[in-house]
Amino acid sequence: DWSSDVCSSDLVISLYRKNANVQDMYSIEMLARSDVLCVDKTGTITDGSMSVQEVVPLNEFDKNINEEDINLIVSNVMLATGDDNMTAKALNEYFKNFLELEISTALPFNSDNKYSGATFSTGVTYILGAAEFLDLEHKEEVIRKSEQYTSKGYRVLLLTKGSVAIKDNKYNGKLKPLAFIVLQDHIKEDAKETFKWFADNDVMIKVISGDNAITVSEIAKQAGIANANKYISLEGMSLEEVHNIASEYTVFGRVTPEQKEEIVKSLKESGKTVAMTGDGVNDILALKVADCSIAMNSGSQATKNVAHVILMNNDFSTMPKVVGEGRRVINNLQRTGSLFLTKTFFAVFMSFLFWIVSISTDNMYSYPFSTNNMIVYEVFGIGMTAFFISLEPDSEPIKRGFLRNIISKAVPGSALIIVGTLLCYLAYILQSNGLLYTGVADFGYMTSSSHALRTGATALAVLTFTGLSFVV
Repeated sequence: DWSSDVCSSDLVISLYRKNANVQDMYSIEMLARSDVLCVDKTGTITDGSMSVQEVVPLNEFDKNINEEDINLIVSNVMLATGDDNMTAKALNEYFKNFLELEISTALPFNSDNKYSGATFSTGVTYILGAAEFLDLEHKEEVIRKSEQYTSKGYRVLLLTKGSVAIKDNKYNGKLKPLAFIVLQDHIKEDAKETFKWFADNDVMIKVISGDNAITVSEIAKQAGIANANKYISLEGMSLEEVHNIASEYTVFGRVTPEQKEEIVKSLKESGKTVAMTGDGVNDILALKVADCSIAMNSGSQATKNVAHVILMNNDFSTMPKVVGEGRRVINNLQRTGSLFLTKTFFAVFMSFLFWIVSISTDNMYSYPFSTNNMIVYEVFGIGMTAFFISLEPDSEPIKRGFLRNIISKAVPGSALIIVGTLLCYLAYILQSNGLLYTGVADFGYMTSSSHALRTGATALAVLTFTGLSFVV
């Protein structure tokens, strides 16, 4: 128990130095064992910042709309709503027409509506949002036209016009499409390197986002995420349907909080160990059911309260270091366990064997090790190796079955020590009875020393892999 506590404390301190605040020590083992990592697009693949790339007036639906009108409308809608998210910041940066118009009702963006807007004093309402969530004229044509941008990884907002006033924080009525506002997310510079590390270490990535599935898929491809072309929109899909397809796709778009939770549950039921990252209240349900939940320090307080680990620097590229540190501790703990069990199996077997032999032969044959030469084994096989193994890096994926992993290395190693010891002891007996000539006067002492040296060397081999033990 004492050594376990020391190991856990050392791990927590080490992770804190890597900007990871551990709130639940046992979750680090789950993170190290995770073979699926669920991430959002924003803040993970991208840095959250956006910029307006293009404004496309849809003159086929409204011949009178032009960029000057769009500038005036959008700048006033943003002024009225007071939105301060990343999308709003990009729009405010691009649309800078400060001619203030009179507005009667404003509707800030919220995750339920998926749009924002304002009703002007003239009675005309303008709504900004994703085409999929708006009651549009020519909706299918508009969505088809927007896909030429979403397929390239762009995010598309639709500016629309309606004749009904906003009421009870909703807009009820048909909307006329006016223009596309094409935005681009900025992919993190280290995203490819980070996701390559996870791919190389057998961790599957699942991208779960509220954005358009085609857009998210293209961004995931650019970030180097494997199988990013396997995408699906969960808009209007039941939880049962989501549960059944969770393992089939890599990218999920238009996801609700309940659907996020269902994806994680489904993956866990399929035998996966699931880690989940998040920063908003929409992620809380999924974070609670994940085997290990990771939150950004810039996220909401509620999200940080339920998370097992908090990334203090808000940098997803820290994750490989966190996972690698957990794997190092667990892998080295398993190897150390194999080391001690090798000695235990060997000692128990030899003690029991020579106890029977001594009883059967009236103490004619004694235990082959003396106290002095056993120090060699303790130094090389236990003390020195246990010290260096605690410093050794090891980010190899953790195999399931803690005891099985330990015993699978300890048994062959101890068997080799036993066989080597008994063969040397047999040679000593034959030499003592004149049946074997060794040319060594004090063969008994040399045999005892060689036992200790061989035992120490075999213990070192056990730490690497069992196959090497048979070579030694």
